[in-house]
Amino acid sequence: MWFLDPLEQQGASWISATGAHGLGRDPELEAILLRAENDSVNRVLEAVGLADRTAHQAELRAMIRAYGQLARSGGRDWLLKGILTREQVHSLMRHCLLTIVEDVLPAAISTDITEK
Repeated sequence: MWFLDPLEQQGASWISATGAHGLGRDPELEAILLRAENDSVNRVLEAVGLADRTAHQAELRAMIRAYGQLARSGGRDWLLKGILTREQVHSLMRHCLLTIVEDVLPAAISTDITEK
């Protein structure tokens, strides 16, 4: 999964930098992290074919941001704690993303996900 390669390379420093938001951190760092989060959301939406969808864009982006939190947590348990393997994190992320796109998004927005 594209997300795991850079995570593996940057490891603990990335996870530390993306900890709890707003707890006395530098505003410039917050802005950088927010841009990175938005870029990640954009990449996931592109990967699942929903980047051009205009209806319910706020809901789509919020759910993908929540997926990003899952990825960060899985990354911590893999890289920092050694509880999960890369393969386990990949499987978790893959199955959860499929569930979000195929089941959760359509149910949450109560429309056909393929409509624009």
